Amino acid sequence: MGQNATQTQLKRLVVVLDPSSPEGDTTAQLASALVGEEGELQLAVSLSGPEALSLHDYAESEGVSIKEAAGIYLAQVSERLGRHGLTSTLIDGTDLAADLIEAVEQAGAQGVVAPAELAARTMATKRRWAALPFPVVVVPARAA
Repeated sequence: MGQNATQTQLKRLVVVLDPSSPEGDTTAQLASALVGEEGELQLAVSLSGPEALSLHDYAESEGVSIKEAAGIYLAQVSERLGRHGLTSTLIDGTDLAADLIEAVEQAGAQGVVAPAELAARTMATKRRWAALPFPVVVVPARAA
């Protein structure tokens, strides 16, 4: 039969990361596997909300801005991921769901990959996520 849908459709993804969670690298690794070697990833991190608390703590302890802290975090994830051609974006709004939709549209991406906890917090209040024209891949937390 034909190719798997993820092989033919998901060649560019936005990967939303939660620096407060150890699942950030797992989320990025799954997204990398979904797009394959030729695919493109845009790493995204929010500067507000519960997912940004560790960034704020790091920025304060190091005497840098929240944007600099986010840039450092994204560079570290990129390095650990070991992919070329990664792009990144900072999400600075208070409506993460709307900001992710905008990020997908601006990146020309075919979907979003997000850790389960962040996706649950974001999607729980956003019924419109069910009608999105692209998939949201939710990465489950690792078993303890």
